Amino acid sequence: AGGGAGGGAGGGGGVGGEESDSDVEEWMPDKEAPRGFRRVVRWQLGGLSVLLGSDTLICRHDGPGGAASIDTSHSSAGYAASGVSVALHDARSDVTSLVCLDYWLDAVMSSSSEVGICLHNGGVVQGYRAVPTDSLPAGGGICTDGGFSPAAVSSCAVSVLRFLQQHCTREAATYWLVRRDGGQELELYDISVLELGEPEP
Repeated sequence: AGGGAGGGAGGGGGVGGEESDSDVEEWMPDKEAPRGFRRVVRWQLGGLSVLLGSDTLICRHDGPGGAASIDTSHSSAGYAASGVSVALHDARSDVTSLVCLDYWLDAVMSSSSEVGICLHNGGVVQGYRAVPTDSLPAGGGICTDGGFSPAAVSSCAVSVLRFLQQHCTREAATYWLVRRDGGQELELYDISVLELGEPEP
């Protein structure tokens, strides 16, 4: 899933649900994607208010006879308007559960009901597959090694966000979150102090 995330203590809300305008907090920006992201989405995740930035391409349609457009965050329905997220996939590589997870996260964060997978070979389009977002956790008929559990993904995300909330305590600091190859533990470094020496763990 492309983009960044910001979070703070928030009230209520279901896991992975978008906030209504009445739930918007003062630190959250307007419904306009900041420079660097195509769109922003405000979420409630496990009691945390989360701001997500995404660069996923979205194809939207105004309805029968209406105009179609690619990724317009200024559509009349706003950035939360449903659509089809567009994903490029090398036709020579397998669609693993991690790939399905990546497509699912992008689609869920952009409120897309389907994922349009563009299969290509060296940039030459070989075909398309339209896969309902809700079917991706079970493999969507395209996954080669099973699926994944959305509940487990949400639980892991909440755990990581709470870890960051607890340890990212310096105002305006920049942190680097790392998981080494083959490892299970997360390491967090404050890289704002690089000019002073080694990163602080």
